[in-house]
Amino acid sequence: MRKTVSVIIVLLCWSWMLPNETFALKCAEPPLIEEAYEVYDGIVLAEVDAIRVRGDHRALTLTVLEGFKGISDDRLKVVEDLNWGASEKEEPYLFFLKQSADGSWEVPLCSGARKASDSADHLEFLRNKTAADTPIVVPVIDISSLPTIDMSKMELHINQAIPADNSRGFYSSLAWLAPLGAGLLVLAGLCWIRYTKK
Repeated sequence: MRKTVSVIIVLLCWSWMLPNETFALKCAEPPLIEEAYEVYDGIVLAEVDAIRVRGDHRALTLTVLEGFKGISDDRLKVVEDLNWGASEKEEPYLFFLKQSADGSWEVPLCSGARKASDSADHLEFLRNKTAADTPIVVPVIDISSLPTIDMSKMELHINQAIPADNSRGFYSSLAWLAPLGAGLLVLAGLCWIRYTKK
């Protein structure tokens, strides 16, 4: 009996010592590249030039090698968490960035920033996506130099191409056969299903 009471007292004391709240990252894994492209404000392939520790974060100076979304600058300053960020100097990384209200860029905790050497699939997707989003430039043609067309002659040819007596009426009257055939097939299928269940 004493043992049981002692265990209960220890458990009660221990439960009061536990913290009221615990925190964990929502991201167990980095997001898929398709999701990351939609979620993040800026995506770049960049080399880390300098790292400065400032309080609880690190300030990175980057040379942008390729910009995929939201960033067109050649050099960029970003902030990453001191404990979470693992960027190394003179190493190219694929960064997924969020832009803060003051316009500065930061590497979010769950962004999935990764070394360029481990990002071949991501880079292929981003290059294809960027190429697909690039507008096609259509040259402007001066139409004043083109010859004019007499539309009255054009209408005459069109009117001659369509028979006035509706001689193709036979084929247009058979157009109802396709929906009728489809309906009969559905009805036959339903009857067969009902018959096989009995």
